Amino acid sequence: MNVLSFFRLSLFLGTVYCAVAQSPSTRPIDLVNPLMGSGFDGRISPIVSVPFGMVQLGADTRTGGSGYNKMSGSGYHYDDKAITGFSHVHKSGAGCGDFLDLLFVPLNGRNLPAGAANYPDYALKSAFSHDREQAKPGHYSVFLDDYGIKAELTATARCGFHRYSYQKNDAQGLLIDLKYGSTGACTIVKEDSYDTVRVSHLEVVDKYTVKGYRISNGFAPEQHVYFYTKFSKPIKSVDLFFKNQRQTNQQSVTGTDVKAVFYFEAGTTEQVLIKTALSSVDMEGAEKNLTSELKAWDFEEVIRQNQQAWNKELSRIEISDANEANKSTFYSTLYFTLMYPMLYSDVDGKYRGPDMKVHRADFPYYGQVVSIWDTFRGAVPLLSFLQPDVINDYVKTFLKHYDVFGQLPINVLAGQETFQMLGLHSIPIISDSYFKGIRGYDADHAFEAMKTSAMKDTSGFSMRYFVGLKNYKKYGYVPADLEMEAVARTLEYAYDDWSLAQMAKMLNKKADYRYFLNRASSYRNIFSKESQLMRGRFADGSWRTPFDPYASNHRRDDYCEGNAWQWSFFVPHDVKGLAQIMGGKEKLIARLDTLFSLRSDIAGKNTSGDITGLIGQYAHGNEPSHHTAYMYAYLGQPWKTQKYVDKIRTTLYNNSPTGLCGNDDTGQMSAWYVLSALGFYPVRHGDGTYVIGSPLFKSAKVHLPAGKILEITAKNLSKNNIYIQSVRLNGKAYNKAYFNHFDLVNNGKIEFTMGAYPNTKWAADAAAAPPSLADELKNLK
Repeated sequence: MNVLSFFRLSLFLGTVYCAVAQSPSTRPIDLVNPLMGSGFDGRISPIVSVPFGMVQLGADTRTGGSGYNKMSGSGYHYDDKAITGFSHVHKSGAGCGDFLDLLFVPLNGRNLPAGAANYPDYALKSAFSHDREQAKPGHYSVFLDDYGIKAELTATARCGFHRYSYQKNDAQGLLIDLKYGSTGACTIVKEDSYDTVRVSHLEVVDKYTVKGYRISNGFAPEQHVYFYTKFSKPIKSVDLFFKNQRQTNQQSVTGTDVKAVFYFEAGTTEQVLIKTALSSVDMEGAEKNLTSELKAWDFEEVIRQNQQAWNKELSRIEISDANEANKSTFYSTLYFTLMYPMLYSDVDGKYRGPDMKVHRADFPYYGQVVSIWDTFRGAVPLLSFLQPDVINDYVKTFLKHYDVFGQLPINVLAGQETFQMLGLHSIPIISDSYFKGIRGYDADHAFEAMKTSAMKDTSGFSMRYFVGLKNYKKYGYVPADLEMEAVARTLEYAYDDWSLAQMAKMLNKKADYRYFLNRASSYRNIFSKESQLMRGRFADGSWRTPFDPYASNHRRDDYCEGNAWQWSFFVPHDVKGLAQIMGGKEKLIARLDTLFSLRSDIAGKNTSGDITGLIGQYAHGNEPSHHTAYMYAYLGQPWKTQKYVDKIRTTLYNNSPTGLCGNDDTGQMSAWYVLSALGFYPVRHGDGTYVIGSPLFKSAKVHLPAGKILEITAKNLSKNNIYIQSVRLNGKAYNKAYFNHFDLVNNGKIEFTMGAYPNTKWAADAAAAPPSLADELKNLK
C-alpha cells in the first residue's frame, strides 16, 4: 500500500474515530485529540503540559528515535502494547528524539519487591489497552494491566503531578530510574547516538522528599535536569541502586546508573500523589519551582487550572462549522502548535545557557527546544499572529543566546546548540517579527546578531563537517564536493539573505540591504538548465554526475531529507525569479504540475524516512515542501493552489492516531493545517504577506491582542465547492493573491465566495503577487 492509499484509509478511519469519540461541543478543548499523530510517523506523544510549558510528562512505550513503526523520538507509539513508565521531559512531535529524562514507574510489591539485593536484569513493563487509556489536554490516565494500577498525570509549567491508584492490599511503591533515557537521539557527532548519562544523583531529603539530577548527552551535547520531588505519603522503605547493586545504609547515591525503589506507608487510601519540579540550573531551583507552582495536593484543581489555560489559548480561534471531524483536527493541530516554544527558565528567571553557565532573564527564556528549521515556516508566524508577546520573548531568547555564543541559534535543545539542521532561520523569524511590530528588544543589537551570524566562516560541527558560510561567500554557492547537503544549504542561505535584507531595509541600512539582496540571488548558481532542477555543483563549476532527481541518501547527499524534486522549489523569496531562469512563468507552472503528478517512488538504498505524505514527488511529510502548493498563486493560477491545499488537508490530515503524514516537528506540520484551514499561509517572512489558499470552514473568528478580531466567512463552501470565486477584504472587492498582515490584525474582515469550478480570472494577474527579487533590485537602483 503506498503512502497516499494509506492516508485515504486513515482518513476514513479518522472520520469513524471522530464519530465514535466526539460529540458536538462548544469548548475547543473537548475537540482536541492528544493521540492524533501518535501512530504512523507523527511522533506525537500524549503528554500533559501547559501551553509553552517546560514539563512534558507522559507515558513511554519505547525509547527510540525515528522511522515509521521502528522508533519514536517522542517515547510513545500508538501501536505499542506495553508502557515502561512515565518520564518528565519529552519533545512531542520530535524530528530527532532525545530527552525521556526522569522515569517514574509505580510498583505494587510484585513487579519489584522491597529489599531486593539486585535490581532485576529484565525491563519493567506493563501491558495496557487503549480502551482503558484516556488522553485529554491537561489530564492523561491509563490502567496498567500487569500491575493493577491506575496512573494519572497532570502538570503546571515546571512541575509534573502524578496520581497512582493501587489495588486494595497491594503495596504502594515507586521506582525512579535515572539511567533510563532516549536511545535514538541525533547528535552533532553521529546520527542515532544513544543518550549517555555523564553523572546522576539521588538523595533522600526526608520521609516525604527526594531530590537529584541527571546530566547527560545525546542530541543535546550536555543536558542538565535537576528535580525536587514530594510524596503525599511517608516513605516506609527505600532501596538505592548503583549499577543494579543495592547500596546499604545509604541516603544518597551518585553515578552513571542510579535507580531508587520506594515503598510508602499504606495510610487510609489506596492512592499516592507525587509532585516533581524540574530545573536546568540546580536542585534548589527545582525546589523553588515546586514551592511556587504546586503548593497544594489538589490533583483535580490542577487539572482544572491546566485545562482552563488550554481552553483560553485554543479559544483564540473560534470555528463555526458542522463538520466535527474537521474541527477536531483543527483544534488538535492548534494544540500541538501551542506546546512550543518550550520554557527553559525557572520562576526566578535563571536558566543554563549555551555556554553552560547560569544566567538570569527578566522574561520567559524559551531555550528548551528551538527547532527553528521546522517552525520558522508556519508555526512561528502563526504565534506572531496569536501570541506576539511569546514571540517577542522568543526573539529575546535568540539574542541572549547570541550574547554568550557568538551567533544566533540554529537548532537548540536543552539550551545547547546542536548544529543539527541547516540555514540561519533565526534571521527570518526576527525579520518577520520586526516587520509585524513585535519590537520589544534592541533592533540594532538584533541586526548585529543577524549580520554576524550571516557572515561567519565557521559556525560549528555537524554531520561530520564543519559548517559555516566560508564556501558560500567564496563561490556564491556551497560546493557539493566541500560540504554535505550543499544544494539545501545554498537555497536556505539565499532565503535567509533575503530576510536579512528586509531587516536592513527596515532599519535604513542601505549598504547591507544591497549586499544581502544581491546574495539572495545565489540560488541561481545551482540551477541546472539541463535538468531544470537544483543540482549539486562542485567547486570547479562542474555538475555532480550521475544525477537522479528521484534519489535520496539520508543526510549524506546534496539535499536534506529530500531529493532534487522536493528541493528545487525552495525559492520562497523569489518565485518570479525562479520562473525567469526556468524560461518563464508557464515553464515553472508546468514544472509544478509535473511535481504533483510524478510517480511517488524514491530511489536509493538509504532513502530519507522523512520523505512521506507524497502526492507525486511533493512530500508534505517534511517541511521544505510546505510552501510549494502556494507558489501557483504567485504565477497567476491561484486555483491550483486552492486545489492542492484542499487535497493535502483532506487526504493527509485527520484526527486519528494516524492523522499526521510525517513527524510534527514541534508543531510545524500542525501549524500548516491551522493556517491553511483559515485560508492563507506565510510563504516568505519579512514583508508581512500571507498567500491566499482556500478556507476550510464556513466561519472563523480569530481573537487577536488588544481585543481585535479577524473575521473569516466562506459563502457556498462545501466538500465540492473548494474554489474561490471572489474575495472581499474589509468590505471591498479584493483581487490580489495575498493578504497583508496589517489588513488582518486591525479588525480585518475576509469574505470568500466559493464554487465548484475555478474562477480563472480571480487574482490571475501576475501583478497580484508580491514583487520579485529582480523588482526589488531595480527599485534599489
